[in-house]
Amino acid sequence: MSSPRLTAPRTGSSTTPTTRRTAAAATNARPGRRSSPGTPTAGAGTPVALGTTLAGPSGETAATPTSYTLVNRNSGKCLDLSGGNTADGTNVFQWTCNGGANQKWKVEDLADDTNRLVNVATGKVLDTADCSSADGADLRQWSWLNNKCQRYRLVYAATGDYVRIVNENSGKVADVANCGTANGTDVRQWTWLNNNYQKGRLVPTT
Repeated sequence: MSSPRLTAPRTGSSTTPTTRRTAAAATNARPGRRSSPGTPTAGAGTPVALGTTLAGPSGETAATPTSYTLVNRNSGKCLDLSGGNTADGTNVFQWTCNGGANQKWKVEDLADDTNRLVNVATGKVLDTADCSSADGADLRQWSWLNNKCQRYRLVYAATGDYVRIVNENSGKVADVANCGTANGTDVRQWTWLNNNYQKGRLVPTT
């Protein structure tokens, strides 16, 4: 499994160098918690990228995060694919987190500073409708077409555990419509406003 490509913000710019979370952050810290860089300990080795398969002790099964839920900072609800429907064009919205496969997403590094978000229930990807660059354009699922409308950067906030999901084509972010907290509130793209409803936390799932 490819590891997510995570980007740390640079002051005054949304185009930034790439950083990676360590496997230890996904397995030893609280869900979604990043390890502090701190000062390396001599002889401690080199951190590995999130998603790297780690050999278990004494031949035990290796541990690799397989998917994530994306939990909105404002509402505490999960990015959800409506009904787990497999059709192209199926809408995504927020819903109470319930552990369903339609709320789990594989974050696959595309090796160009972007990721695709693959729904576990359907195998299809998060997509901006009609490759629109307009505020309010819907986010949905679609078959993988390998275009910029389906590629996203996960950009960490300057502080805390939260990321914004930035579309490669439009430069706009995943946004919960009208700062809603209700189940079924639409998720769309919008200009970055640095609001909590545009921020989410990646929580590893099993």
